[in-house]
Amino acid sequence: MNHSQRGYSLIELSIVLAIIAVVIGGAITGVQAILQSNNVNKTISNTNRAIGAITSKLIRDNSYALATTVNLSSRAMGVWEEKTVTNPGLGTAAVTNEFGGAVHVAPMATATYGLATNQAYVYTLTGVPTSACTDLALGLESLGLGLAVNNQLASAVATAPTALSGTVLKSPGVLPTSATVSQACAPSANTGQTTITMLIPRS
Repeated sequence: MNHSQRGYSLIELSIVLAIIAVVIGGAITGVQAILQSNNVNKTISNTNRAIGAITSKLIRDNSYALATTVNLSSRAMGVWEEKTVTNPGLGTAAVTNEFGGAVHVAPMATATYGLATNQAYVYTLTGVPTSACTDLALGLESLGLGLAVNNQLASAVATAPTALSGTVLKSPGVLPTSATVSQACAPSANTGQTTITMLIPRS
């Protein structure tokens, strides 16, 4: 008995491949969005915890002169998770955030908003993707007296900022909105990364 078998045509195979590509592309986009949202939430949580720990450790000091990445990175301080800190307590100490950028802490160098020098510190997050900047900035704004966003590559932040850097979105009497934050996070000359600085005063 002779059975004839018919294969798939080139057009049919092309359609199937196109459908598979669309499904895979959508899945990858969805996973990336979930991972980014997770990183934003972790960064907000870790920053909140770190600021609380810094306040607790330095509460008896007369100023935040010792609020530096080097001093705070020692294991005895317990400000950040050990896995995020390299060379703790040393001059080359570095802290990494959830996006692979750096965390910097430095005393405020110039009197700002009625606060004297060293009566606040600047907490900085570098290497934040532009696409995560708005959610992260809005999630962090309640933690400090001031908040600013600078659209720049992490490599452009050579040393720990000692003042708010970039577009100031929060200051005494001024609160950020989604529109002002979005514009600061992604200006026309977009580098793809942002730096967020917060001014944390003494309690």
